Amino acid sequence: MRHCLTLALLLATTPATAGSGAMNAFGPYEVNPALTTGHAAGFRQLFVDPAQFGALVSPTEALGDATDDALHIQNRTNAWVELSVSGVRIGIVGPLTTVVLNGVTPGAYSTTQLGPTGMSLTRTFTSDRYEALKSAEAERLAAEQAAQEAAAAQDPASEDAPAQ
Repeated sequence: MRHCLTLALLLATTPATAGSGAMNAFGPYEVNPALTTGHAAGFRQLFVDPAQFGALVSPTEALGDATDDALHIQNRTNAWVELSVSGVRIGIVGPLTTVVLNGVTPGAYSTTQLGPTGMSLTRTFTSDRYEALKSAEAERLAAEQAAQEAAAAQDPASEDAPAQ
């Protein structure tokens, strides 16, 4: 009975070492990849040169030619996975971990996470500024179309005007 109480007290006072919160790494020390200045953060092992990420991976849907976006990829499983982005093997990601690839082209990226049991997850992630750039581009196109429609409405000799 004494050992049961000791074990219960030990379990109640020991903090959890892994969580599924945002921007965490497996283990007792959280890592915030948003604060990194390097090309990669959160990986257990890399198969490629981090400085070459922008040249190696390409988005399935690109927006612009800039290479200053960050791609946050989450491993929501409780197993280690081998991460591939755009068909390129990138590295090993720990369980319940968010990793970051910096210096990528803005866009949507197809990722594959291969687990130790052979389980394969294919997901699409978008780079950080991609959604903002996409909505800004949509706003620009809408404004351009509205300006063209306004100009056509003011011009009585336009093709859309009814014949007299």
